[in-house]
Amino acid sequence: EAGRPRYHVDFGPDTLPAETGDLFDEAVSLTKGCYLGQEIVARMHALGHPKKVLVGIRFDDDRLPVAGAPVYEQTDDDATAAPTAPRNNVIGGVTSSTHAPMLSQQAVAFAMMRWGKHCLDTRVAVPADGGFTEGVVQSLRFLP
Repeated sequence: EAGRPRYHVDFGPDTLPAETGDLFDEAVSLTKGCYLGQEIVARMHALGHPKKVLVGIRFDDDRLPVAGAPVYEQTDDDATAAPTAPRNNVIGGVTSSTHAPMLSQQAVAFAMMRWGKHCLDTRVAVPADGGFTEGVVQSLRFLP
C-alpha cells in the first residue's frame, strides 16, 4: 500500500534504475558527480525511456493474481467477452500482489509493464482465481 517495491521481488540486479518507476526520482541523482553506473543512468535519461517500467495496479475486486501472471491490455472488445476468455495482448507481468487492508482488502499488485502501456488509468486484465480480474494502472503508491 505504501508503494515500496522489494528488491529481488519486484526488481533486481538486472533492472535498470529507470525501470523502477517512481523509485527512480527518489533514489537516483542526475546532478551528482561521477559514480559507478552513472554513464548508463545518464544515457537512459538523455535518450528517453526504458523498454519497461514498474507500476502499481489496483484491481476492481479482491481476486488476487499471483506473481508471474501476465498482464493483458483491456480493450472495449474484452468488456463483452466471457470473464475466462483468452486475451492475446500481453503488456506486462505481475511481480507481487497482496490484499490492501487500508483499501478494504482490495487486491493490489506491482507489475513490470511495457513502455507506452504503463500509463496511468490504463485498464488491464490479469488471470486470478480461475478467471480474470480487471484493474487500472496507477503509481506505485496506493494510498494518498
